[in-house]
Amino acid sequence: MAGLGVDRVTPRHEEFDLYVANASPRERTDLVRFPLDFHPYVVPSLNPMEAMHSTVLQDLGAMRFTVDGVPARLVPAETGRMKFAPERGVFDLEFVAQEIPALGFRRVKVRRAPDDFASLDQVDTVEPGTDEASISMDGIRITVRDDGRFDLKLGDQSYSGLGELEDRGDRGDSYDYDEVCEGHGLSLESVSVQRRIHPGGVQELQIVRRLRMPARLVSGRDARSEDEAGLEVEMLLRIASGVERVDLEVRIENAAEDHRLRLLFPVSGPVERFEAATTFDTAMRRPGPSGEAGWMQSPPATFPHQGFVHVNGLSVVAPGLPEAEVISGEPSRIAITLLRCVGSLSRLDLRSRPGPAGPGTDTPGAQCQGTLRARLSVFDGHDQARAREAEVGLRAVVCGDEPVVPQTEALFLLEPSMLMLSAFKPAERGHGVVFRVLNPTSSVQQARVTLGLPFDRAEPLRLDESPADFSISRSGQTLSFPVFPHELRTVGIG
Repeated sequence: MAGLGVDRVTPRHEEFDLYVANASPRERTDLVRFPLDFHPYVVPSLNPMEAMHSTVLQDLGAMRFTVDGVPARLVPAETGRMKFAPERGVFDLEFVAQEIPALGFRRVKVRRAPDDFASLDQVDTVEPGTDEASISMDGIRITVRDDGRFDLKLGDQSYSGLGELEDRGDRGDSYDYDEVCEGHGLSLESVSVQRRIHPGGVQELQIVRRLRMPARLVSGRDARSEDEAGLEVEMLLRIASGVERVDLEVRIENAAEDHRLRLLFPVSGPVERFEAATTFDTAMRRPGPSGEAGWMQSPPATFPHQGFVHVNGLSVVAPGLPEAEVISGEPSRIAITLLRCVGSLSRLDLRSRPGPAGPGTDTPGAQCQGTLRARLSVFDGHDQARAREAEVGLRAVVCGDEPVVPQTEALFLLEPSMLMLSAFKPAERGHGVVFRVLNPTSSVQQARVTLGLPFDRAEPLRLDESPADFSISRSGQTLSFPVFPHELRTVGIG
């Protein structure tokens, strides 16, 4: 689509354009990272040196870039990425992409800047619990407390003490948590905070907490040991210009066994009901264990989610961390499980379950020793589509001279904003495209889909793409149809 063809033959000069893609059916401004490794820059050639783009052979860490004239960040990429020279660092180009159209693209210009160009982070080591340990932008303000937790202001709403760590002994297995209350928990040794401000509109606070905790359970598995292990938790909080949320990157160095580590997000007031993402829907839940009768084992207070949890105005997006609990109180807390460290697939001696759930196989890898990385996002309000956008982000690829899809043109605009685009795919039979719209709300919504591509027909379909019985009205390029509460509608166009 970006015009490079299937070979992705990159233009052979250092000034190039990127095509920024938005997979959301709404216009978005968001952060995007482009990988400056050699994969996009290698083209087929008998001479390897001719095949390598000149950028591959230079020290990226010493280079400066702008995107549409605005300074861009160079950030270290994750380890393990392919690179041409072992001694060379691997970097991503990070920038704020403005007003990317719905399911569309925008072309941006990447240019080399002079080596003395002011495009580096302003980095300061600050004292936690002081005014300097804060960042603010566009109505968002974050301040780090002296114990490593943080206070957050999102517009008119304020949240205090976010990012608290909770650790409990766990004598369970890979199926079920089995709490050990005896013994001591986390003890904080030190907190360090680094603040980074970039002229391209990105601000970060890096919080590193070093703690001590019980190393394991005692031999009887009824208490935690007096032996201790270290625990290091790094939390990177990021805000960006025009992006109405806070992104968190968490890194944990775990050396202990048989425990559950959770990240807590306090909210004001008790909780009667709350929302959580589930498969193709949003579920309304109550705090605490289920009241269902007739269970063989006591139902847990934790629950699985498929992306986000929203409680009393605060949404926490946690892709890849599917276990949560909401603890009602004053304050109430959203608890996101970071680690469950266990050594058995199934055990016979659990107090939370009447018998085994599977074979009693040792699972030493399930103790989760070493490094864990996770991404979360926080924003104000309940919006499943917005939570999904925080998960998927934007993408950028090198742009050719003649992109297939015109820039700034929305290919698929979905209204109202509470509806979600669940699928946009080729039809299973014949020519054409199929899309699915989800209504995760409790009221009927009239979907309006405006397409930026030509089509002759629009027909209602079932999930198996056989004909369905609901009405679709058309006005020019816009289709309208009702979507009932918690319903998925499928439409074929061609």
